[in-house]
Amino acid sequence: MTTKYKPTKSSRLHSLHNAAQNMSDAITADVRSYDAEAEKSTPTGRDFIPKFNYVLEILSDSISSGIAPSFDNLKSIAKTLIAVPVTDSRTDLIETCFYHLEDASNICEEASEKIRKSLVPLFLALLESSNITATASMSTEKLRLKPLLEGNRIKTSVIERAKTIATEMWIKDTDKGIKTSEMADKVWSRLVDEGLSEHLPDNVERVRVWIRGIAPEYAKAKGRPKKRSA
Repeated sequence: MTTKYKPTKSSRLHSLHNAAQNMSDAITADVRSYDAEAEKSTPTGRDFIPKFNYVLEILSDSISSGIAPSFDNLKSIAKTLIAVPVTDSRTDLIETCFYHLEDASNICEEASEKIRKSLVPLFLALLESSNITATASMSTEKLRLKPLLEGNRIKTSVIERAKTIATEMWIKDTDKGIKTSEMADKVWSRLVDEGLSEHLPDNVERVRVWIRGIAPEYAKAKGRPKKRSA
């Protein structure tokens, strides 16, 4: 889930934070569908959505409290959103940037606060830009993955139906005589009768695997059921 902003009275007094609030609301509305299975299943979604929520949470806390993020948090945001290969610490541009920012802020706490607050809308803009790029990638990937996602959805429904059928039959099995393998055959036949044959696996063994977890103990026991005495 994306973070919801809850600005305080003090946070509204700062013009930079008000501007950031407006931008953050637009971003949050733009990504309201990120909780959908399709987005989360795409390669870009798996990579970007956790980053988005992480950055949004830090900026949300800052806007809600009116307290500027720490330089460490701001540096972490930069490294999260800006993917730059670093082979040597001396060529790490983000580290270099924040070294100079922190050095400049050492003049006084007020200067440090102003610098850190000024970076909030900048990183919101960067987050919005990253969101636009990621959304476009996810849209393309969803089209490519749609057949697979639909197939997985149908398979899950068939498995759940198989378990329901098996459960109902075992409840009626008062003699406790139906073993898992036999139940798999019964469930297979029932699914075929319900018109689901094209969604069934190549052999009934897979159905046995589906229902094994909900089988009663007597159904899991090996061998034939004991004959009852007359």
